[in-house]
Amino acid sequence: LSSMAQKAPTFDEQGFILRGLAVLRGHTQIRVGHPLGLNAFNAALLAADETVALPVDDASWNGTSFHRPAELFLWEIGNNVEHVMFLARLPTIWLSLLLAALAGRWTGQLSDRRWAGLLALFFVALDPNILAHARLATTDLGLAAFSLLAGYTLWRFMKQPAWGRALLAGAALGLLQNTKFTALLFIPLYGLLILIWLLSEWRDNYRTAGSSFLKTAPWRSLLMILLAYPLAALATLWAANGFDIGTLPADLPMLNSLSGATLPLADHLEQLLDIGGRLRVGTPSFLLGQYSDSGWWTYFPVAFLLKTPLPTLILLAWGAVVYPICILRRKQGCPSLLDSAALLIPALGYFAIALTTDINLGYRHILPVLPFLIIFAAAAVSRSLRPETGLRLAPTAVLAAWLLLANLLIYPDYLAYFNLLGGGADGGWRS
Repeated sequence: LSSMAQKAPTFDEQGFILRGLAVLRGHTQIRVGHPLGLNAFNAALLAADETVALPVDDASWNGTSFHRPAELFLWEIGNNVEHVMFLARLPTIWLSLLLAALAGRWTGQLSDRRWAGLLALFFVALDPNILAHARLATTDLGLAAFSLLAGYTLWRFMKQPAWGRALLAGAALGLLQNTKFTALLFIPLYGLLILIWLLSEWRDNYRTAGSSFLKTAPWRSLLMILLAYPLAALATLWAANGFDIGTLPADLPMLNSLSGATLPLADHLEQLLDIGGRLRVGTPSFLLGQYSDSGWWTYFPVAFLLKTPLPTLILLAWGAVVYPICILRRKQGCPSLLDSAALLIPALGYFAIALTTDINLGYRHILPVLPFLIIFAAAAVSRSLRPETGLRLAPTAVLAAWLLLANLLIYPDYLAYFNLLGGGADGGWRS
């Protein structure tokens, strides 16, 4: 909150706020290339505010482009910029609280250690990259929060299948799909996780029941995950878009066979196809003193290495070392392979897919990866410190204090954060 009040609007925010507020007031023509969910969420506190006006009298308002209407909205028609930005950014801060709370709860349940949950919560809540986007009316923090929510609720279902848990996990997946279109990447990743879980369940059932396993097979769990889960996701996504049924334009840039079709979620699909067409255009990028319109596969590994705080990198490396040792030695209480898969498949899969894209627009595009990795590392490290004494916990306390110091030193300029490997805030611009 305090750093947010010191920072001017970023470029993307004015368009997102305008689009969200326009839809909440009944104007649906604006296109920004993102789902409606987070735009409307950020504009929710402005919807009934009569002091905030839309540029409905300008000729640009009748088009689909957000650029000129957004400039008018925020800067030229008399709206109070500080008032608009404060109320629009506040909902993102609420999502950041959800993100940190989920990290703490999931880690605590995985490790059965309260201090491990607090450690994960601390590392998520004080991460400069997360804080940088937690105070912006954009979509990056929301994607991270809802991807973790979708992963956590799916994990809870797999640990103890029930109809209610299946519906809750599906609803979380539907909310995730209403954040950014890159959320579609999580569908095959969670699908892979579900497949691993199903194979494990049926294998265990076969070992127990033998030749009669078909009679005792977990058909009920299969029905939950294949029916209730996807239907709840679709219903949630449709409900979040006001149960929209519309007609697609006659000149779609992609999937021309759908041009002019009338179907549910038409506005959502139109935005998706529009962004798909724009992805064909090169995006200028900068890395280590070089410019490119086609990007580099090394961009995100370098960004992760130079912008993730060093204490977090050390925690992640610590967890990566002690986890396989814990598994090989079969220590009691180690996170199971399924527990680890629930964290690593979304994180590493999403990161791997990011390596294939030529759109290199900053650390924010891999932000969802970080909370998953922190939870995994904190849970693994907690199991390597047995018995737990003050002396054994000292290394984690040192890392936490280091992160707090790094946070205080960069405040309030979190967007400019680079770790010492990247030259810090003063030298990071060269990277």
